[in-house]
Amino acid sequence: MDSGKINYNFGSTIHDQCNKIYDANYNEIINKINLLTTGRIKKWQCALFLNNNFLGNGPEYDRRLLTSKANPYLVQGQDVANAGIYAFLSGGLLAFICFLIIIFKYFSLCFKFFILKKKYYLKENYFFLGSLVTSGYIVGRGFFENSFASFSIDYLILISCLTFMVSEFNNLKKIH
Repeated sequence: MDSGKINYNFGSTIHDQCNKIYDANYNEIINKINLLTTGRIKKWQCALFLNNNFLGNGPEYDRRLLTSKANPYLVQGQDVANAGIYAFLSGGLLAFICFLIIIFKYFSLCFKFFILKKKYYLKENYFFLGSLVTSGYIVGRGFFENSFASFSIDYLILISCLTFMVSEFNNLKKIH
């Protein structure tokens, strides 16, 4: 590492090969964003550059990839902290495409209700509004956490909310 650049690694659990990848792709702006995101950019770069399998590697592969050859006494909850990257690492391109379909479906439903349909429906149906807000929170959280990409309570809540929203939209289509 040059004396002029500071490289932040929160937790000191990522192995040396990740540091080499990050140093090879060093950019001052990326380093500042990495600082703001508490080391997530470094994790994303490391995971994407070290992954060599486009078919997926199984659940929690991100943890094995990021902590391989790290001090086992320092390792604690080192995940990739991004639902899209987690889906790609664990399930490959097929899982990443499914992830994109879920994101697209959510944003298309939002677009259809806010732009194409009347907003009064949102004021009348509190369950729909709650599902919309909850889904938005979980989708937004997926950009900085594994969130719904791993089978968790986030996944179950998101699927329930999206299913309710789609059924409400289909019912609204029948009425109008």
